[in-house]
Amino acid sequence: MKRRIKKFITVNELIRKDDNVVVGVSGGPDSVALLHVLYVLSKELLCNIYIAHLNHGFREKSAQEDALFVRNLAKQYKLPIVEEKWDVTKYIKENKLSSQQGARIKRYQFFEYVAEKLGANKIALAHHKDDQVETFLLRLLRGTGTQGLSGIPVKRFLTEEIEIIRPLLNVTKEEIIDYLNKLNLTFQTDPTNEETNYQRNKIRHEVVPLLTNINPQLPERIFETMEILEEEDNYLDKKAQNKFNDALIDSEETVVALKVSELVSALKPILRRTLIKGVRLALNLIGAHNKHDVTKHHIDLLLETVESGNTGKYISLPGKLSAFLDVTTYGKTLKIKPLSHIKTEDMIQKNLILNGWTYWPLTDEWIYAEIKDISEFNGNNDNIKNKNQKKAYLDYECINSALIIRSRKPGDRLIPLGMTNNKKLKDFLIDNKVPKAYRDKLPLVTLDDQVLWVVGYRINHKFRVTSKTKKILYLEVMNNEEG
Repeated sequence: MKRRIKKFITVNELIRKDDNVVVGVSGGPDSVALLHVLYVLSKELLCNIYIAHLNHGFREKSAQEDALFVRNLAKQYKLPIVEEKWDVTKYIKENKLSSQQGARIKRYQFFEYVAEKLGANKIALAHHKDDQVETFLLRLLRGTGTQGLSGIPVKRFLTEEIEIIRPLLNVTKEEIIDYLNKLNLTFQTDPTNEETNYQRNKIRHEVVPLLTNINPQLPERIFETMEILEEEDNYLDKKAQNKFNDALIDSEETVVALKVSELVSALKPILRRTLIKGVRLALNLIGAHNKHDVTKHHIDLLLETVESGNTGKYISLPGKLSAFLDVTTYGKTLKIKPLSHIKTEDMIQKNLILNGWTYWPLTDEWIYAEIKDISEFNGNNDNIKNKNQKKAYLDYECINSALIIRSRKPGDRLIPLGMTNNKKLKDFLIDNKVPKAYRDKLPLVTLDDQVLWVVGYRINHKFRVTSKTKKILYLEVMNNEEG
């Protein structure tokens, strides 16, 4: 296995002479095997090896045991180690992320921090062939394009100077365990890897064995498919990069500007990729770490805006960015810039982002929206009675199209929660003593022309949660000082 890994490293130019390589070591079998292989090969590869270990703060006792185990490995191999404990749970709660998503973001931030601290230019991670199969199936279930189905890349740049490499992608989990057993190398076991409440674990323990039973050559077929998709993805990406270069007007400071005339001349697959490149460049300019938060929903909204050519519509994007069409000396131009750089008097309507935050600058507030299953409330209806004016619970099954956040307009009406008759929004605001100067700035969550929530006050009775509700749209408003 060691010789195959060395050949894989050489062919893919993963490690060169005098490279400083940080190895991410959790203490599990994969990272222990990776560390041992690179330690043994380091003299032949003429590189320097360092160890990085992050305690995520999830499992107090076993995490301490993992940290001690990795420290002992560092002593055994006489290698420098950077070991830290970060409060990942706090970060997850503050950003409303899943534990896996939050841990991944903080883990890569940690690796970047360690590499910069040590002056390293490579970060070696222990992903292997089985991870490729699981990732392919996981992304297929979630929905993705050719880039996502191309799998985990052998190498990619984390920053301009730091590259992530994966030397074990040509070996299986079974080969790794066999390697460890033959050399009597011990490792730590993470008990959560056996739990099937995580999607990846469910795929690993239930879906892959089932599919392999149907076709024992499943891994090989998936690898072949990924290879084809990677070739096609590389071709499309080159085309999109050329189109992006032609369309790009400006990327100075914090603004990305693209010529719409160039964008609309592209075929839709190329246009999608070009728009993704634009958003990711804007995120890079502001130093954001949430490039993976750019979803198909965001790109669909950008596509619709570019193809329609309509100005005056603003699209909320990750990283507190907004995109809109403007008219410049180049004609219609798509601009992507921080919300703080946009004139608030022009912002009167925005698409509500599901499972994310949408900014409303007229009141300097953020509105969070998430689709929840009724089972998440454990039958506790007290949590869904809309008692807290900063939170709202709506019957998601009554919502059949995109939601809009906007300011009020003439003719707006609603049936306030607990009432039976329609009421003019103007009368509702007066009855609730909403200051006159605030009424035109107040955000409304709307469906077509219906007001669903007067943010911070009352929901529409028609969209309340009932005993028949199965899916809930949870909404929450927070001002910038609270966030």
